[in-house]
Amino acid sequence: AASPESPSRRPPPQINPSTPHGSPQWSTLRVADPHRPRWGIGDRLETVTKGSSMLHVVLAGGGTAGHTSPLIATAQALGRLEPGVKITCIGTERGLETRLIPETGLRLELIPAVPLPRKLTLDLLKVPFRLIGAVKRARRIIRGADTVVGFGGYVSMPVYLAARISGIPVVIQEQNALPGLANKVAS
Repeated sequence: AASPESPSRRPPPQINPSTPHGSPQWSTLRVADPHRPRWGIGDRLETVTKGSSMLHVVLAGGGTAGHTSPLIATAQALGRLEPGVKITCIGTERGLETRLIPETGLRLELIPAVPLPRKLTLDLLKVPFRLIGAVKRARRIIRGADTVVGFGGYVSMPVYLAARISGIPVVIQEQNALPGLANKVAS
């Protein structure tokens, strides 16, 4: 059996909430055993409060169940781990998320879809204008968020760009062996 001081049994470091942690944007730190090479299920989510405000997480993804199901599972896990967390989901009006996310009781905001044509057509010329409009809408939605988590799909690219422009940290969740275009570009 491993001794209590062995790397596999050492408890993760503790966070002192009275210690400043850099930018006031950061209100959550993920704490893991420094001796483990990757984050895992056993890692803890510790909250460092910033005044009386709550943690606000924006989840972006949709189009198919492959993007929507992990988003819903993550939102539910965050709700269990961090009671009182404010969760905002972002989707498009065309995806499966317009039905599935509200059914779970989560708040859903919509932005215009920005599909990227896979062939050279005149629709390709419309992409920059569509993207600018979607990024503007996404920036309004993510205002005040502590972090953005993207799950891929048409909705993710404008949200990733809006977060980058706004200085909000982004977490990319990829559930496929081969990442989609939005997650490739954002990573």
